[in-house]
Amino acid sequence: MVIPVIGLLIMLVGVLISALINVSILTTLYGHFVEGRDL
Repeated sequence: MVIPVIGLLIMLVGVLISALINVSILTTLYGHFVEGRDL
């Protein structure tokens, strides 16, 4: 019963990290195109 829990935790961490990366990319693109900031 321990291994599936570890797998779930790893999946959750991976999803959180990818979500953070996606948000940072989106805000960077938004600032570049909408607000005219440099990349």
